[in-house]
Amino acid sequence: MIYRAVRFAAGLWIAFVLQSPLSAQVVSHWYEPHYLSSIDEASYQLQRLAPEFAPIRRVRNRWGLTSGYSLRQVSVNQTGINLHFSRNAGAHKTRHSWSLIGEYQAPMSVEDTDDIETSIVYADIVSFSIWKYPNSERTATPWCAVPFTPITPDTDRNDVLCVGAEEDAQSLIDAEATLAVATGSSPAKPFGMFLDEVPERLKEGNPKLAGVRILYLVPDGPEATQGIRGEDIVQSVNGKPCADGGPFRDAVAQAAAKPQGGAVQVQILRGHKKMEFDLRYPHPDVDAQQLRQQVAARIKQGNSPAAVVPPSLRPVPQFGLQVRPVRDSDLASLGFLKPLGVLVLVVQQDELADKMGIQSGDVILAVNDSEIHEMELFRQFIRSGKIKKIRVWRKGEALEKAVPKG
Repeated sequence: MIYRAVRFAAGLWIAFVLQSPLSAQVVSHWYEPHYLSSIDEASYQLQRLAPEFAPIRRVRNRWGLTSGYSLRQVSVNQTGINLHFSRNAGAHKTRHSWSLIGEYQAPMSVEDTDDIETSIVYADIVSFSIWKYPNSERTATPWCAVPFTPITPDTDRNDVLCVGAEEDAQSLIDAEATLAVATGSSPAKPFGMFLDEVPERLKEGNPKLAGVRILYLVPDGPEATQGIRGEDIVQSVNGKPCADGGPFRDAVAQAAAKPQGGAVQVQILRGHKKMEFDLRYPHPDVDAQQLRQQVAARIKQGNSPAAVVPPSLRPVPQFGLQVRPVRDSDLASLGFLKPLGVLVLVVQQDELADKMGIQSGDVILAVNDSEIHEMELFRQFIRSGKIKKIRVWRKGEALEKAVPKG
């Protein structure tokens, strides 16, 4: 049953992602989660990454990255993770008008807010993928963790979170998957191929050619990592002819359903060469039992299921910066001999960084006299809310910027 859901979600993914005008440039690949040792570790992982989270937004049937949103609230419970993002959309004045009873209504200045809700429902998840958006140097959060669910293409996604680096997206997925399996869900190792009929152009010189062609291969899926290639033609599965993708998918589902996983023997045609593979498919629940035992033990001790993980995460301190690490490609323009500090990409107007006089293009070298050698140290200062001064590098000069009093 779960592989039917995976197959459905995978098919929609091709239509939804690869054919979208904006997302056609997005590099995406499947990611197999690595379950963490405990649900407490998963919760800590979320707390560590939370200050970096950014939502995505759909505009005119295109998905795109957002900027300027602040994470206002996070709640984690046994059914899923809910996040509330908000940003100030500016002030506007209401128009002059008369009420129905003839009273004049004076114009009012109103602060607009733009909100995005992100909800990750454990029970809906069948697999995970990572998206990498183009022009990553222009945004602080180009890597997105994507839980795949049996959705319809016209359904607004609200379950995608973006972060600053691929390893952070992997860590986020590891945490989400750990919490999902701990509460009874079963994210599966997906069938990592998309199959189609053998095209007529290939049958012209070989009218008896039979099988099913691999139209697309998930780069780090179970088949690709075991030697299968795109454009291979699968001719038989477990010794039986394969005229369409059904027998292959059914064989994979049966192999993965075994307690210790199983193998599928396939014969493929690659060019004019026949090859055989024994593809291994592990049971998707093999690593989840210990996590579920932790949940069961807590319930047995009298803890409610909702208390399995912390009910909330601390609000993220507001600072108003988007940054990324200084890279080797930046050294010449900055006059640096080696990467140091973090490069400021965006400064949000009227936030604390703006009031301190920090500008886009500055390099943050130190916070409170502590040199910044890595992003994680800078994130820790942001989360602490105890920044007093920042040393920046601007056009060949080091400047001290202090937090305004009051």
